[in-house]
Amino acid sequence: MNRIIAAILAILITSLGCWAQQAGKLYDQGIEKMKIKDYKAAIGLFTKVISINTSYYEANLERGKCYEIIGKSDSASNDYETAIVKNPKYAKGFYYRGLYYTTKNDYPKAIADFSKVIALKPELTDGWNARADTYITISNWQNAKSDLTELEHIKNDDFTIFLRRGKCNTQLNHYSEAMADFNKAIQLKPDAGEAYLLRGIQYQQNGKYANAANDYTKAVSLKFEDQQLYTRRADCYYISEQWDNAIKDFTTLITTYKSKSADVYAKRGDCYTQKGNYPLAQKDFNKAILFERDNYLTYVNRGKVYLKINKANQAMLDFRKATEINPNGWEAFLYRGITYFDQKKIKLALDDLNQAIKLNPTSGIAYFYRGACKDNLNDAAGGCTDLKKAAELGYKEAEERVQKYCR
Repeated sequence: MNRIIAAILAILITSLGCWAQQAGKLYDQGIEKMKIKDYKAAIGLFTKVISINTSYYEANLERGKCYEIIGKSDSASNDYETAIVKNPKYAKGFYYRGLYYTTKNDYPKAIADFSKVIALKPELTDGWNARADTYITISNWQNAKSDLTELEHIKNDDFTIFLRRGKCNTQLNHYSEAMADFNKAIQLKPDAGEAYLLRGIQYQQNGKYANAANDYTKAVSLKFEDQQLYTRRADCYYISEQWDNAIKDFTTLITTYKSKSADVYAKRGDCYTQKGNYPLAQKDFNKAILFERDNYLTYVNRGKVYLKINKANQAMLDFRKATEINPNGWEAFLYRGITYFDQKKIKLALDDLNQAIKLNPTSGIAYFYRGACKDNLNDAAGGCTDLKKAAELGYKEAEERVQKYCR
């Protein structure tokens, strides 16, 4: 009897071994099918594995991944759940279920699963990376930063850790820490175009326009270029009064990116004005007004161009429109007052210049022209008072007049 039982056990053990071996071979075949993206065939093979060995939780996981790829999300979810039930300590199962939850925008569940991965395998980077990215997605910058700092202790040669943490520090207004992170990212990967872009943004936000422009240029050389980059670099050049470079970037925005931004046309128009190319400046201001009809400063700047090309009537229309849009804008009153002065309409000029000074008491040019108006109205003392004020405010021409007429 004992011999019979032993024989039966031996047969069972042999059979189980054969089944296990067969399941293992089918599982390996399924993995190979996944590699060549034959997901339906892989699903069939993993299903056979599960039918042979219901405890083969790895097969459930891989079949779930295949289902997710071919768009059968419910089946994928069921397989991830089953794999975890079969092995509650299966970190990989929690990881892929967490990724699945992120595709469904169920971030709390995703974070819970990634936290489980971290608890089970704290030495691995996958859980930390995934949870950090999820925190970034929901703008939880502080928690993302904490996870990325933990990652740095595990793997400090991954430039993306510093790139992402730099973004977090930027959002948290930790300027020096953000700069340190972007510097580290560039040190680890000198061809990381995004790192140069992000560091450039930090420089720009802190008024270091030359440094910012250099970083943007480096990003362009690394083929990391987009509309945001050219907009930012153009603004750096514009603020730095590098008119030719600014014109090039604004033109790229218009021709390559088909920008219909009133701001882009207005700023390029101002660059052309500074270069003395008034016809092109006028065209750009016309375009800017077409895209944004209530921009006060664009009307002022186009009016100034009209004055340069001896179209005073059009200029006056623009200045009047500007005062209607923004009654508190001093520039329109200033330039309309100057135009009235040139047209010998002294009292009208004086009214506008009074208003300009009321709105901006630090405008040297306004005091200069108001002084000239007073002088024309035989108020020499009042004229000199205004000229001295203009000189005090740094208006150079006033300094010369004071020396000559107001001793």
